[in-house]
Amino acid sequence: MRISIKIPLSLLSLIGFLAEASENLPQIPTAEEMEGQVLWFNQAQGQYLPVSPGQGFSQSTEIFLSADAQFIFSCPQGIAGRVSGPAKLILGPANNNRYEAHLKSGTIAILLDPERPRGSPQFAVRTKDGVALAKGTFYAITEYKGQSFVKVKTGSIKSKPKPPIKRNFAAYKKMDIGKSSKK
Repeated sequence: MRISIKIPLSLLSLIGFLAEASENLPQIPTAEEMEGQVLWFNQAQGQYLPVSPGQGFSQSTEIFLSADAQFIFSCPQGIAGRVSGPAKLILGPANNNRYEAHLKSGTIAILLDPERPRGSPQFAVRTKDGVALAKGTFYAITEYKGQSFVKVKTGSIKSKPKPPIKRNFAAYKKMDIGKSSKK
């Protein structure tokens, strides 16, 4: 699978604007631009509703994108992301100075301003395969049919894969393997 990363001009200008944002802003992702069907799950109403420009995600929120949909969001202190559909992810506020998107399917590209102040929040992407944390400024992750694909454009990725499932071999000890009956 080939991952192509395209940075729209609007995303580049947005990241420049965000770099100048005040540190006193609440640390929540905000919807910037949508193209196609982009929905969020409203737990209070129990239904999916359209995402609106300027909508903040102050709690972990499931977001769904239809095929060919695009969703651009921003986070204070120089972080922007673009999700390409079809996709499903959970996005929420920063916790312990780190934003985290749980990508269930689709592609997400994260752009971090290289001029961000030291100690600014980090951005991690969680997939079924583990967690990827940016050590650079631009990377993309695709979750497709249970596999994760990572492409780093600038910098590097620190990934923490899920540990393998521990197998219980005690059942094999009880089996009489290799014993043959002699007559």
